[in-house]
Amino acid sequence: MSKQLLKILEKVKGKKILVWGDLVCDEYIYGDVSRISREAPVLVLKKTGSEYLLGGAANAANNLISLGAKVKLMGILGKDENGKKLLSLFKNQKIDTTGISIEENFSTITKTRIMAGGINRTKQQVIRIDEEVEIKSQSDKIRDKFWEYFLSIKDSLDGVLISDYSYGAVNYKTYNNIVKTLAKKNIPIIVDSRFDLLKFKNATVLTPNEEEAAEALGMAPEDIGKIAKKILNELNPKILILTRGKKGMDVFMKNKTPRHIPIYGTNDVIDVTGAGDTVSSIVTLALSCKADGYDAAQLANYAASIVVMKMGASTVSTKELKEALSR
Repeated sequence: MSKQLLKILEKVKGKKILVWGDLVCDEYIYGDVSRISREAPVLVLKKTGSEYLLGGAANAANNLISLGAKVKLMGILGKDENGKKLLSLFKNQKIDTTGISIEENFSTITKTRIMAGGINRTKQQVIRIDEEVEIKSQSDKIRDKFWEYFLSIKDSLDGVLISDYSYGAVNYKTYNNIVKTLAKKNIPIIVDSRFDLLKFKNATVLTPNEEEAAEALGMAPEDIGKIAKKILNELNPKILILTRGKKGMDVFMKNKTPRHIPIYGTNDVIDVTGAGDTVSSIVTLALSCKADGYDAAQLANYAASIVVMKMGASTVSTKELKEALSR
């Protein structure tokens, strides 16, 4: 199996992938805890540094870049400082931003994480502050802009990844048009939707975690088989990959026996932030190389098991994946 996955990994470099979704600026503020405040029973944090990273759909794009793909982004940013920070990060990663709409009256989605710890100790997240507003991508202006951009690049694509965090960058009229357009081209469309799973019909692959799938259907997370059957029947994906944390993954396809994939490595997870982005991006790359659904999920499982051992929304390198597969 590992030789087969290594062959897939050798083919991913240079694949042209469109990532469409909610672009998030991840801000991290680091500090050392020195004492308890006299003003209130809270920790006093001595700030030691900060950094800005790619989050949301931007993190999915970063995962693709780290494995040698060529990425085009479609999404919305505000004409503000955090929007400029993201554009600078995209430029550094050589991500094509032509499809991004810069909106005057929109604030870039920002998630600020306060990371605290004792001196010379690993920092842990103590609070997260979200700055978020709903994007009006259903407006004719933005919807038309996205559609025109897609039409201009559709013939060059090897795959499409939709990273939907339900902030509104993804509109369903354009999604349905993309599905219809690519249906005859055999180009995979992978959807990772946090809260609106039921709106995405006829995708090549859906990659929800078990809680997201259960919540969308109003079912208990334990009813994995029933959840999968309902999703396959109602949403009609070719492949359903249910991620289940420490339980690994389950892969479902119509008229085929479900297959379970246990986690690779240890159960001692450091940070699950962005693990779903890693799974969807690796699946997209594998399918763009004509891998089958089970091999794509296997490769994604290795990658996810690596990134959860890192702090924050992280990526996995080709070298790391090759080493894991070799073991």
